[in-house]
Amino acid sequence: MRFGAVLPFASLSGSPLGTACQIIAASTIEDLGYSSNWAFGGMGRGFVLPNPLMAPTVTACGTTSVGLGTGIMQLPICNVAEVAHRLFSFEVSGPGSTRDDLQVFGDD
Repeated sequence: MRFGAVLPFASLSGSPLGTACQIIAASTIEDLGYSSNWAFGGMGRGFVLPNPLMAPTVTACGTTSVGLGTGIMQLPICNVAEVAHRLFSFEVSGPGSTRDDLQVFGDD
C-alpha cells in the first residue's frame, strides 16, 4: 500500500506559504516516506489555495522520487485556454517526453 500527503498551503498563522516553504514541505513529506504529494484547487472557501497545477511544479524542485498530483480542479471557474496551455506545458516539458514527442509539437 502507498500513502500520499496533501501539500500544506498555509502557515500556522494562516498566511499562505511562500515558494521556499512549499519546497521544504514537499521535501519533508518525501523524507517521511510518503509516495506522493497532492495539491487541491478551490475558490471562495475563505482562504487561499495555491494553483493546483503550479503547486506540484514548484514542489518538484525539492523532491526526487515522489509522485506529484492534482486532486481537484474546479474547471467551470477556470479559464479553459489557460488550463489547456498549462497542461500542454507539462506534456512537452515533463518527464517521459521524447524527441519524437517534441517534434510533433514543433520543438527541437
